[in-house]
Amino acid sequence: MTLHTALSLLAESTPAFGNLSWSEDGQLCVLTHNAIYILTPDLGIFFDTESAISATPTISSTEPTPKLGWYRTMLAVDKASPHVWALESENQAVLVTGSMDVMFKAACWSPTGISKDGFSLLAILTSNLEISIYEPSRNHLKGAWNKVQDVTETLKQYFQAKFDPKEVKDRTAAKILVAQAQALAWSEAPPINGNRGGGFEKDSLLAVGNRGGTVVFLRSKTEALELEVVAAHTFTTQWIVRLSWSSWSAGNNGEAWSLLACALPDGSIQQLKVNLSPENDGASNVTVQHLAGEPCSRVDRRGITAMAWADVPGKESLLVYNKPGTIHIWSQTLGLRTLVLERQAVCAGSSALVPAIGIVYDGGRDSVIVSLSDSTLHIVYQASRNPTLSPPQPSESSSGTSISSINLSLASRSFSYIAEKLESQRSLDAGDLAATSGLTAFDDFGTMAWFAEMIRPQDLDYKPSARRKSTLIVARLYDDDPNGEVLLNYVKKVLDTPRYGQPPVARVRTALLHLRNPTRFTAVREGLLSMLSKNDMTEGIGHSFEMATPSTSYASALVSSFCTTRKLQEAYLRFTLARSCAKSRVRQGGSSDPGRGCAGKAGGGDQDLDKVH
Repeated sequence: MTLHTALSLLAESTPAFGNLSWSEDGQLCVLTHNAIYILTPDLGIFFDTESAISATPTISSTEPTPKLGWYRTMLAVDKASPHVWALESENQAVLVTGSMDVMFKAACWSPTGISKDGFSLLAILTSNLEISIYEPSRNHLKGAWNKVQDVTETLKQYFQAKFDPKEVKDRTAAKILVAQAQALAWSEAPPINGNRGGGFEKDSLLAVGNRGGTVVFLRSKTEALELEVVAAHTFTTQWIVRLSWSSWSAGNNGEAWSLLACALPDGSIQQLKVNLSPENDGASNVTVQHLAGEPCSRVDRRGITAMAWADVPGKESLLVYNKPGTIHIWSQTLGLRTLVLERQAVCAGSSALVPAIGIVYDGGRDSVIVSLSDSTLHIVYQASRNPTLSPPQPSESSSGTSISSINLSLASRSFSYIAEKLESQRSLDAGDLAATSGLTAFDDFGTMAWFAEMIRPQDLDYKPSARRKSTLIVARLYDDDPNGEVLLNYVKKVLDTPRYGQPPVARVRTALLHLRNPTRFTAVREGLLSMLSKNDMTEGIGHSFEMATPSTSYASALVSSFCTTRKLQEAYLRFTLARSCAKSRVRQGGSSDPGRGCAGKAGGGDQDLDKVH
């Protein structure tokens, strides 16, 4: 087990699913009450490395590994809200308690390539039920992020013009309710025209669920960055409190479709089937269908604290969600499976009834890892075949090593203890609770990132928000690849199936992290360089694009061109990995002369690059 990062941030956060999320550009969004931290690991970044902040030195149970650096920037909440709902209607239904002290409530990333410089946009929902869009100004790693659109104002204008609630007495209040957002989710790049990622900067959809029981779909305009409403579908009178997109599936004649799961306050989940069909003008037509006959959840008045789709290779996706005390898995083949959680007594404050703050699917093990806010982790084994919380027999496991829920929970808690001791130098006991507000996977081999604060609930102590500190922890909780064979197979799979639209740094983050380990790098170096060496990388590349109008971003069009060319994507992936191999040799004692870029004791770093060139 290895602790890669323990980065302390002066912030207070409420446990919620989605507080930690990755962008396709490889940036981590950490959502807190009054600030959003945008953190980027220094993996695969070879410029301005001196400005990357370093957290606590890496602590490993086997041998030292170079510490992980981070580039950091921040967004502060805007307390001066432009939308005062109480002044727009006297109906009590439109009142929002979160307007008294505006805080961040949720955030989601767009696919890459939508901003004017070709990066991802960040959609932010506040406690005043407003949505705003932010983009990086110049330096997306350390620079400011600017607000480029007030989506709430766009929704208000749309519903004022096209929404006519005839059966409602107070039409003004009804129009306000459909503009008050409760949930948001941005789809991935759809496979339009049979080319996965083609036109990704224009065809991805931002779904917004509101208080009026309507889901609104927005996408980028053809000639501008601003989002516009392309569809709206009303199917309930309840609030829509959570949304989750499945991956897109390619249909006939260049069409694509995806399922949008919509969680309601009564504990039920409704599904919308969203279809995209290409049109002559280059855009795509959006149609929405309510799948009323899909019973993926029961009405039991229990709130849904977390919900996500898990992509299973070669099979249909699984809808995984949590209610207090239970984990639910649904697919058309499996039906609805309900698993009852048991309390893991890792500390005095542990409970199985606390909300879930992270859902991770491990494809190699066919397991779902659900993290609760008390820092415990619960594993669902054989998720796509026969979901169970009981560990399978060793012969039935898809991996050579077995893991258990209690062992993962103890490992997670031990890393939180270590981080707290390094920060406060105080002794800890069973009364200390690692209150975790968010968790997500860092790589594909058991490394997790979570945001935690050590508290003692039984002491009833009060600490002002200005003194609250939480710690971002990145640690490997289990390891499936002691010899490096799985890592080489992973790299081969990535190179054989380049994902259009995703930068190489984010695509190979798993490999870049493990190549920092000297022992593992030595074990896989020759096999990796042999795999990266290829002579026909630039043969047959012919691609061009035309600038339509000055308002079209050159950077965005360039990113679209590169990201939809398979050989360019593959060459970029190979060069990123080869450059990291050369950098790893420098860490092992080679020369670090900046004039040579990187070199080993006898130019080994350059030799690594030469093998790929």
